[in-house]
Amino acid sequence: MRRQKTSPSMPAQESLPARRQQAKLSDQIYEVVLTEIVQGRYPQGSKLPTETALAEVFSVSRPVVREALARLRDDGLIQPRQGAGSFVLKRPTSALLRFAPIGSIADIQRCFEFRIAVEPMAARLAAARRDDTVLERIDATLRSLHEAIDKGTVDVEADFAFHKAVAEASGNTYFSTTLHSLEQSVKTAMLLNR
Repeated sequence: MRRQKTSPSMPAQESLPARRQQAKLSDQIYEVVLTEIVQGRYPQGSKLPTETALAEVFSVSRPVVREALARLRDDGLIQPRQGAGSFVLKRPTSALLRFAPIGSIADIQRCFEFRIAVEPMAARLAAARRDDTVLERIDATLRSLHEAIDKGTVDVEADFAFHKAVAEASGNTYFSTTLHSLEQSVKTAMLLNR
């Protein structure tokens, strides 16, 4: 991606090329616009610059900008309005930029969908195969989670430990192995959902 032109509505981002040298141009534009939304430069309800303006700022074609905007739309962050432009629907927390790989909002949604399909079965098997040891382990993780909630803190580790205990209690290693492989995505989703 060539050096961005600076404009009052979209300042140049120095860190972009250093972080994402190999990324597609549309991914880089997505990252910059997402960062601008998260940082509040474009608050909820505000209109983004036009495709033409963004294409000029980034020195790219309009289809490249259109692809970046489509990702923002698919992630539920902006809404295009026929003839009026694209408007910010919501401003995600700044934790998104610290914890989630840029471009992963849709992946987090897919992770939620997967978990909704899989975790109830793990819980069902855990209930059917329970014993005192399993119940004590689940209860201990649940107590830790409730303590964090009572303190008003976000304890992603305690939350994940509870889900992990249920998956392990299912007696089916596929559940616990799958949850373990999704650990970072699950924790990121838990953090962003607070």
